[in-house]
Amino acid sequence: MIDAGLDEAALGPRLGPFCTALVCVHSPETSAEETNLYTLFDGVVSRDGKTKGLPAVGDSKVLYTPSAGLERLETGVCTFLHLAGLPLPTTLRSLAAALCPSEDLTAMDRAPWFAESSTLVLPLEDKSLSKITGYAENVAARAKEIGIVFDLPSARLITAKSFNESIEKLGGKGRAVREIISSLMNYAFAAHDRTTGAAGSSPSSLRLTVDRQGGRRYYGEWLAELLPGEPIRAFEEGPTSSKYGVKDKEINFMVGADGSCMEVALASMTAKYLRESAMRVFNRWWADRVDGIRPTAGYPRDANRFIADLDAAGVLPEKRADLIRLL
Repeated sequence: MIDAGLDEAALGPRLGPFCTALVCVHSPETSAEETNLYTLFDGVVSRDGKTKGLPAVGDSKVLYTPSAGLERLETGVCTFLHLAGLPLPTTLRSLAAALCPSEDLTAMDRAPWFAESSTLVLPLEDKSLSKITGYAENVAARAKEIGIVFDLPSARLITAKSFNESIEKLGGKGRAVREIISSLMNYAFAAHDRTTGAAGSSPSSLRLTVDRQGGRRYYGEWLAELLPGEPIRAFEEGPTSSKYGVKDKEINFMVGADGSCMEVALASMTAKYLRESAMRVFNRWWADRVDGIRPTAGYPRDANRFIADLDAAGVLPEKRADLIRLL
């Protein structure tokens, strides 16, 4: 059985990258009750990050706020990256290279404000690698006991320029986001196909949960495009959940999934961590060039202030779409 979770971070900002991530978890069990990760890892992870001695795994919007800082989010993400085999410490460039496709790295390298990503050493705030290693060992022991394996996440880090190009090419923001998310859904389908087709393996099932945004309820046409020729069954198309069956795949677009499914929470956290790390590089690059400029999180009101400051300093790029996302 593969349980996969997919979520995004930073769809609304005007500055900085749009990030999304996929987490795949392999389990010998098949029922949702038997593979509820929060139940299986009870006492090993903390959903709210308030239990001392445990790494946090929960909704990234709860775990990270500018006032609370990055530590809870970072420790949880780094614990599971270490568990999945990524050595620490690392850099933002190396992390992106491990999680993202080459086209995202190329786009980063072409954006001057991300050119120093190889100098940003991770973890950023929690430098206690022994603590992260200890957390990872505890999670690994529980995972081994119950036969669960965590893959290294797959992710997308989409620069403003790339995002804008997708919007113009596809005719809208919604279609651009759909194409980006589709690439990760295809990764989940490919992971399932590899497992199912492995020599000597038993037929496998995939349960993919996507954190649902906005009021959209109908995804059958989209799935038919992603899985041509496979019969699509709509189990539910309601206000909080749209669930479909496609052969041995179950795909659920669920409102608030990042707060109830551990695999989605890990995807949410990974996407948010990539985004926040990228914004550290972004703000540092501009601070080196504009005296006294205050950092920005990139969300509309403060982004407008930041853009105005760059304009006043005479350093806005000639092609503003290279820096500023289209609305």
